[in-house]
Amino acid sequence: MANQLALTALLGGLAATVVIGAVAGLYPAFRAARTPPAVALSSAQGAAASLTPGRHQPATEEGRVPCAY
Repeated sequence: MANQLALTALLGGLAATVVIGAVAGLYPAFRAARTPPAVALSSAQGAAASLTPGRHQPATEEGRVPCAY
């Protein structure tokens, strides 16, 4: 009886893991596939622009951003 319960719990956990992993992987992929390339590129450039040095802190003359710590 306990062995049957352990096997059921193991298979149920494995099935839940597969379903959650499939949904977590496929949902963003389907959303990205429906996004027009121009929109995807414009949002990607906006994200990259916010990470460039000098946007929030001015770079030194050597081109390095001063360390915050």
